Formats: sequence, structure tokens, C-alpha cells
Amino acid sequence: MKILITGAAGFIGFHLSKKLLDQSYQIIGESKFVDYDNLKETMEYIYGFLDFLYFITDDYLSS
Repeated sequence: MKILITGAAGFIGFHLSKKLLDQSYQIIGESKFVDYDNLKETMEYIYGFLDFLYFITDDYLSS
């Protein structure tokens, strides 16, 4: 099952994503204040996982 998590780079969203990934869900993470490359490096280095299906970074309120 695919799940969209908004604010996935925040504390709660990040840990929720990790828990759901551990239970074999596919995650589409969204956060407007994150540089994808830095997030990817952080997740791989500190937490050891890169199992997001997609990660969307955008500021939807700027337009």
C-alpha cells in the first residue's frame, strides 16, 4: 500500500515514515522546507534507510 505523508522531514513525520517502512508500506513523503539531496544523505547516514517511493519538496503557497 502507498501512503502520502506530509511533513515527512519533520520529527513526527520522519518517525511515522520509518515505522510504516518497517511494516512494508511504500511512502510518498512531502515537505516544503527540505533539500532532497541533504535529506537523502541524512537518512542514509544516520538512519540507514532510503526506501521512500518518492519524496516531494516544494512550497505550494508561494504561487
